[in-house]
Amino acid sequence: MTFRFLALLLAIAAPAAAAELRVGWGSADITPDRPAALSGHFYTRISTRVQDPITAAALAIDNGDDHVVMVSVDLAAVDKELQDEVRRRLEDRLSGFDPRKLFLHATHTHTAPVHRDGLYDVPPTAIQPSE
Repeated sequence: MTFRFLALLLAIAAPAAAAELRVGWGSADITPDRPAALSGHFYTRISTRVQDPITAAALAIDNGDDHVVMVSVDLAAVDKELQDEVRRRLEDRLSGFDPRKLFLHATHTHTAPVHRDGLYDVPPTAIQPSE
Protein backbone atom coordinates (compact mmCIF):
# COMPACT_ATOMS: atom_id res chain seq x y z
CA MET A 1 0.00 0.00 0.00
CA THR A 2 2.80 2.46 0.84
CA PHE A 3 4.55 1.80 -2.47
CA ARG A 4 1.32 2.40 -4.40
CA PHE A 5 0.73 5.68 -2.59
CA LEU A 6 4.31 6.84 -3.27
CA ALA A 7 3.99 5.89 -6.95
CA LEU A 8 0.70 7.81 -7.19
CA LEU A 9 2.20 10.86 -5.51
CA LEU A 10 5.20 10.82 -7.84
CA ALA A 11 2.99 10.38 -10.91
CA ILE A 12 0.93 13.40 -9.95
CA ALA A 13 3.91 15.53 -8.97
CA ALA A 14 6.14 14.65 -11.95
CA PRO A 15 4.35 16.75 -14.61
CA ALA A 16 4.32 19.70 -12.24
CA ALA A 17 8.00 19.87 -11.34
CA ALA A 18 7.99 23.65 -11.74
CA ALA A 19 4.41 24.04 -10.58
CA GLU A 20 3.07 24.16 -7.07
CA LEU A 21 2.02 20.89 -5.46
CA ARG A 22 -0.81 21.39 -3.00
CA VAL A 23 -1.55 18.77 -0.36
CA GLY A 24 -4.37 18.90 2.17
CA TRP A 25 -5.33 16.55 4.96
CA GLY A 26 -8.22 16.44 7.38
CA SER A 27 -10.18 14.12 9.57
CA ALA A 28 -13.63 14.03 11.09
CA ASP A 29 -15.37 12.09 13.82
CA ILE A 30 -18.21 10.14 12.19
CA THR A 31 -19.29 8.23 15.31
CA PRO A 32 -23.09 7.82 15.45
CA ASP A 33 -24.72 9.73 18.30
CA ARG A 34 -26.88 6.78 19.37
CA PRO A 35 -26.74 2.95 19.28
CA ALA A 36 -26.00 1.47 15.86
CA ALA A 37 -25.95 -1.98 14.29
CA LEU A 38 -22.36 -3.18 13.96
CA SER A 39 -21.11 -4.82 10.79
CA GLY A 40 -18.89 -7.80 10.29
CA HIS A 41 -20.87 -10.72 11.72
CA PHE A 42 -23.69 -13.00 10.62
CA TYR A 43 -26.05 -11.75 13.31
CA THR A 44 -27.22 -8.35 14.50
CA ARG A 45 -25.11 -6.65 17.16
CA ILE A 46 -26.14 -3.25 18.51
CA SER A 47 -23.54 -0.96 20.05
CA THR A 48 -23.95 -0.15 23.74
CA ARG A 49 -21.13 2.38 24.12
CA VAL A 50 -18.33 4.11 22.26
CA GLN A 51 -14.89 2.79 23.06
CA ASP A 52 -13.07 4.69 20.31
CA PRO A 53 -14.36 7.30 17.88
CA ILE A 54 -15.09 6.26 14.32
CA THR A 55 -13.22 8.55 11.94
CA ALA A 56 -12.84 9.48 8.32
CA ALA A 57 -9.49 10.86 7.17
CA ALA A 58 -8.91 12.47 3.79
CA LEU A 59 -5.80 13.30 1.80
CA ALA A 60 -6.11 15.60 -1.22
CA ILE A 61 -3.29 16.24 -3.70
CA ASP A 62 -3.47 18.81 -6.52
CA ASN A 63 -0.76 19.97 -8.92
CA GLY A 64 -2.86 22.57 -10.70
CA ASP A 65 -3.62 20.28 -13.64
CA ASP A 66 -4.80 17.15 -11.87
CA HIS A 67 -6.02 16.04 -8.47
CA VAL A 68 -6.73 13.00 -6.34
CA VAL A 69 -8.59 12.56 -3.05
CA MET A 70 -8.16 9.48 -0.87
CA VAL A 71 -10.49 8.89 2.07
CA SER A 72 -10.06 6.25 4.74
CA VAL A 73 -13.10 5.41 6.85
CA ASP A 74 -13.43 3.23 9.93
CA LEU A 75 -15.87 0.75 8.40
CA ALA A 76 -15.77 -2.97 7.68
CA ALA A 77 -15.83 -2.29 3.93
CA VAL A 78 -16.58 0.35 1.33
CA ASP A 79 -18.86 -0.94 -1.38
CA LYS A 80 -19.47 0.55 -4.82
CA GLU A 81 -22.79 2.06 -3.78
CA LEU A 82 -21.22 4.03 -0.93
CA GLN A 83 -18.34 5.25 -3.08
CA ASP A 84 -20.73 6.26 -5.89
CA GLU A 85 -22.96 8.16 -3.45
CA VAL A 86 -20.03 10.09 -1.96
CA ARG A 87 -18.73 10.88 -5.45
CA ARG A 88 -22.18 12.12 -6.53
CA ARG A 89 -22.52 14.37 -3.50
CA LEU A 90 -19.05 15.86 -3.91
CA GLU A 91 -19.51 16.45 -7.63
CA ASP A 92 -22.55 18.59 -6.83
CA ARG A 93 -20.66 20.60 -4.18
CA LEU A 94 -17.18 21.07 -5.69
CA SER A 95 -16.80 22.95 -8.94
CA GLY A 96 -14.14 21.40 -11.18
CA PHE A 97 -13.87 18.24 -9.08
CA ASP A 98 -13.55 15.00 -11.05
CA PRO A 99 -15.41 12.41 -8.94
CA ARG A 100 -13.54 9.55 -10.63
CA LYS A 101 -10.47 10.72 -8.73
CA LEU A 102 -12.00 10.10 -5.31
CA PHE A 103 -11.00 6.82 -3.70
CA LEU A 104 -12.55 5.48 -0.50
CA HIS A 105 -11.17 2.61 1.49
CA ALA A 106 -12.01 1.02 4.83
CA THR A 107 -9.82 0.21 7.79
CA HIS A 108 -11.84 -3.04 8.00
CA THR A 109 -13.05 -2.97 11.58
CA HIS A 110 -15.78 -5.38 12.65
CA THR A 111 -17.08 -2.91 15.22
CA ALA A 112 -18.14 -0.13 12.85
CA PRO A 113 -21.70 0.87 12.05
CA VAL A 114 -23.56 -0.84 9.24
CA HIS A 115 -23.87 1.59 6.31
CA ARG A 116 -26.27 -0.35 4.04
CA ASP A 117 -29.91 -1.13 4.60
CA GLY A 118 -31.09 -4.73 4.54
CA LEU A 119 -27.96 -6.46 5.87
CA TYR A 120 -29.23 -6.78 9.45
CA ASP A 121 -32.51 -6.58 11.31
CA VAL A 122 -31.94 -3.20 12.97
CA PRO A 123 -34.37 -2.35 15.77
CA PRO A 124 -36.08 1.07 15.66
CA THR A 125 -34.19 2.14 18.81
CA ALA A 126 -30.89 2.08 16.87
CA ILE A 127 -29.71 4.42 14.16
CA GLN A 128 -30.77 3.12 10.75
CA PRO A 129 -28.04 2.57 8.12
CA SER A 130 -29.70 4.96 5.68
CA GLU A 131 -29.67 7.84 8.20
